[in-house]
Amino acid sequence: MDTEFLGALRRAVHLSNWSRPTPAPPRTSHAELSRHRINPIAATTPAEHRAARYEAVLTSQLERLLASHPSLPASCPLVISGMAGSSIGWREVPYAALPFRLSGEDVRSIEPAVTDPRLRSRRIVLMSGVAGDWDMMRGEETEILGLAHWAGPDWSRGGATVVLPGTHSKHVAVADGSIRGIHTHFTGELFANAPGATTSVVKFRKAVLAPSA
Repeated sequence: MDTEFLGALRRAVHLSNWSRPTPAPPRTSHAELSRHRINPIAATTPAEHRAARYEAVLTSQLERLLASHPSLPASCPLVISGMAGSSIGWREVPYAALPFRLSGEDVRSIEPAVTDPRLRSRRIVLMSGVAGDWDMMRGEETEILGLAHWAGPDWSRGGATVVLPGTHSKHVAVADGSIRGIHTHFTGELFANAPGATTSVVKFRKAVLAPSA
């Protein structure tokens, strides 16, 4: 693999993880959420209502995608990972266990029933997350599967740590073709909520990213 690219990736991941916090969302009232048809407490919403909402959003997004890519074949499946497969999502897909092979053989999935005729012609697949004894992730494993496919079969030989920045950053240990461990760090939330975090980040960026500014 291109060592210059890997070096740039490591620097970008490191700086992103520590200098680009996820800003705290503005406070929004329950009435405002309801007016915009956003589900404020997914865990207390009946499963059938959540499924209907997911289906409606997927239909809307698919129409937008087809408008810009009209040649997308009907045989192209829609593969969905992340919280859509959680206990407060469209339908729960049980976690796959560690070790999790990067070939994708250990992925657990289900195909939810749909009622909208615009979706019936397509195969829709909800993917599982991955869980160890004390930590888990939903969605990040899909990114790592993509990385493994792009990088080739030998990239994890000898071991590596994949850092996925975000509100809940994931540090994922991979070795010999499998995900071996998961560690969650609340880096983004800490930066977003710590007093003076914004000032500190601005100073960090000026000092490290743009020292001449």
